[in-house]
Amino acid sequence: MALAFTTGGDDVQEWAIALGGLLGGGGLTGVVAALLGRRTQRIDALAKLEQIATGIAEKATAAADVRAAAADSRVEQVEQQLAVLKRESDAAATRRRLAAAAHAMWDEQVAATLRDLGGSVPPPPPLEVP
Repeated sequence: MALAFTTGGDDVQEWAIALGGLLGGGGLTGVVAALLGRRTQRIDALAKLEQIATGIAEKATAAADVRAAAADSRVEQVEQQLAVLKRESDAAATRRRLAAAAHAMWDEQVAATLRDLGGSVPPPPPLEVP
């Protein structure tokens, strides 16, 4: 059998006929199947890689969401504790101011009593040092 090819062009039909003649019908089908199979394998591999990457991204996103929720919860807890401490601190400052005022009045009463008895009493020192 003689094969004739035209030069200068990509004549797929001639190639197919030539391969069919050389390999027979089953051989040509095998070559085409092998070529298409390699392409399918590449597509399958890309799909598998995409699936793996998507799974990794979903797991990372889920883990980040869990950490963010835990951080939000911790921030809320710390803010509540801070509010309690602020209320306690404000109450303690109010108690100190009231106690200082009462102490200043007592100091003046004691000093007045001592002066009435003939003693000399200097003014009391300040209750809070700046």
